[in-house]
Amino acid sequence: MRDREFVEWIDRFRYTNVELLAMRFGVAMQNVRVRLKRLEAGGLVRLERRSVVEPWIVSLTPAGAKAIGHRPRRAPRAELHQAHELAIG
Repeated sequence: MRDREFVEWIDRFRYTNVELLAMRFGVAMQNVRVRLKRLEAGGLVRLERRSVVEPWIVSLTPAGAKAIGHRPRRAPRAELHQAHELAIG
C-alpha cells in the first residue's frame, strides 16, 4: 500500500526528492531511500541528480505511471523547473 502512495505522490508533482517524501509520509529519510531503491529496481521510479552535492530527484518511469493507471509522461527536465516544483511539492 505505501509503495502505491509513494508512486501516486511522485506522479502528482511529476518529481520530488527524498527529503520531501520523508516529510510528507512522516518517515526517516533512510527509510525513504530504501523504498525508492526498491521501486527503482522494479522499474517504477527513476533517481537522478546533476552532481553529488545535489539531492536525488525522483520521478516516475512510464512503467510507474502505468502501474497506477496513468498515462506515461515524458521524463521531467528537472534542471529547468526544479526549484519551483520542489517548493510547491
